[in-house]
Amino acid sequence: MSGTFKTQPAFRTVENDALRHRQRLRLTILWHPELNRIGRYADLCDWDRALSEAVKKPLLVGRNQPMFSDGQPLCDPHVSRQALSVSFLQSPTMPLEHVLKVDADEHADVRMGPSQSASLLITEAELLRGQPLRFGHGVVLYLRLVPVAESTPAADALLASRLIGASPEMMQLRAQVARIAQSDLPVLLIGESGCGKEVVASAVHALSARAQQPFLALNVAAIPETLVAAELFGVAKGAYTGAEARAGAFTKAHQGTLFLDEIGDTPQAHQIQLLRALEQGQIQPVGGDPRQVNVRALAATDGSIDEQDGFRRALRHRLAGYMITIPPLRERPEDIGPQVMAFLAEAGPSTVETNPEASGERPEVAAYWARFFYRALLADWPGNSRELRYAALRHLAGEGEISAVSAVTKPESGEKSAPPVESEALYAVFSANDYEISKTATALGMTRQSLYRRLEKLPEFVCADTLTDQDIRSALRHSPSLSAAARSLEVSVHALKPRLRRLGVL
Repeated sequence: MSGTFKTQPAFRTVENDALRHRQRLRLTILWHPELNRIGRYADLCDWDRALSEAVKKPLLVGRNQPMFSDGQPLCDPHVSRQALSVSFLQSPTMPLEHVLKVDADEHADVRMGPSQSASLLITEAELLRGQPLRFGHGVVLYLRLVPVAESTPAADALLASRLIGASPEMMQLRAQVARIAQSDLPVLLIGESGCGKEVVASAVHALSARAQQPFLALNVAAIPETLVAAELFGVAKGAYTGAEARAGAFTKAHQGTLFLDEIGDTPQAHQIQLLRALEQGQIQPVGGDPRQVNVRALAATDGSIDEQDGFRRALRHRLAGYMITIPPLRERPEDIGPQVMAFLAEAGPSTVETNPEASGERPEVAAYWARFFYRALLADWPGNSRELRYAALRHLAGEGEISAVSAVTKPESGEKSAPPVESEALYAVFSANDYEISKTATALGMTRQSLYRRLEKLPEFVCADTLTDQDIRSALRHSPSLSAAARSLEVSVHALKPRLRRLGVL
């Protein structure tokens, strides 16, 4: 038999399948006047260190291409048919890496990256962080090199309304939750403050066999140390003078799920009791007798729970039957668009002038939100989704600045910051420089980003995107030249030209 036996090929598993390291160059819609397009994406190509000759040909992006995940191109009439081209160049310093060259068409109104330039060279490292792109006045996209996510339609359908986002990381998170929810394993959630750990815990409970039973969330860090035992395990009648019987969190969550947030802050004196409750299902109310409970434990922390930090190893192991790490928002920027729209929907119907529902009919509203999302994609969001929610609601109320953007626009080390300039003087210099951002920034010793943020706060500042067609045509009729028309409108010639092309004047 040995003479005829042939070795069979090895079964391909996730561990030995190199395809799991594949990445894709993805373009995601973060803002569009048609709000149902937000979160749709197009994979421009597969990316590896030996890009094929076919992929090395420039890729075109515009009104009619590429097709996004909803089966449609961008379709916006203010986006040029061939707005920009994407080319692949070999890195001059690293032979195995490539550089992406993105160039806007000379007739297209496109801004890219922190500098809002019309041309970018993007390294692979920069692509992993991603770059924002703005087309016309009202479309914002995000270009990023993303991992091939473990996404399942079933998980997305079940969890899309709870775990909101369009990033591969969020797709992966939904798949993890759907897979682990049906088990009874304890789950430890790790992530920064504001990234949605309780939302994930609630989703695990909702998909579990305990879904019809109680879900109780308890923030351990918010409980005074002297009350931890009473809050977790309850109090027996007469335990101390005047004490009435009171159920603790474990008893309230019996047959259901108990979510212990900030578990790393559990006092050491109570960790042994907590371990007994988790391992044996046995609790002992203050001043009472031991009793059995049946609770699935989910826990979360945004810090370390290592033994050297005072957290017992046995308790850590008991909590981490399965671990889920939730990436911070800055590592999954594609979630910003869908999450903002969900936050605004939660706020209820709005009749304010800045209501994004009016973007399709009112270009100035589309431009208002496009500026918000462009800046949001440049921010670090240290407070994650919680901070994003408040920023979106402020913007809805007419407050048009994102404070978090300062985290990514601070001067480089060694760069001197410009002296403060009063608003009136700043606008006078802006006017004297024909409303040109670059010339004014140079004159004031400021960065373009800093100047633009200052200008946007001034009531007299005019953005070319918000001018009506009637205002522009009237200025052209009553001005002897294009530069004079631009001055009368208080915008630069450079900013006015894309509007004139859309009007068919240039």
